[in-house]
Amino acid sequence: MIRARFYIKKSDCDNDYHPVKWPIKYPYWCSAESSNSFVLVAYAEDEDSIKELWPEAYDINVLEKDTEIRFTLRFPKPEWYELYEEMYDTFVWITDTCLQDGKIRKVKAKIEDYDGTLLADTLGRFTPYTIGYQAFKSKEEALKYAEEQRTDLIKSLRLQIHELENLKFECDD
Repeated sequence: MIRARFYIKKSDCDNDYHPVKWPIKYPYWCSAESSNSFVLVAYAEDEDSIKELWPEAYDINVLEKDTEIRFTLRFPKPEWYELYEEMYDTFVWITDTCLQDGKIRKVKAKIEDYDGTLLADTLGRFTPYTIGYQAFKSKEEALKYAEEQRTDLIKSLRLQIHELENLKFECDD
């Protein structure tokens, strides 16, 4: 996640600096304005997410990378974000792609009432997961699971390589 500052010309957005999609996942603020533009500060997955939410954005300056959301006196928690947090007030660690990219993602989730299933907010859509299988309430559990998955995959690959090395070829007459 990043925190970025960017500009939007008032003439490009009809004097409305709000994102073009709603609801959004992370908070944002209009931190200043001049006679012809708004200055916004927003948390987002990346610069592409900012361009998706504010197509008119220009001069995007990433202030922080790999950051957590922090609220301050200057950037207080927006009321709409409090409602979002109430609805999705749990964070979980998702391991579904960790063997591909090495990342265990921390995402907001809503735990459903049946069988420990949860809806995790992954890249703007809600994906169902089961606690204890690809979704974990603690970082330590997620890391342990990812290590076990990697170990199992290595064992399986070694067995396949061994079988391939010992394969004897025959010709059919």
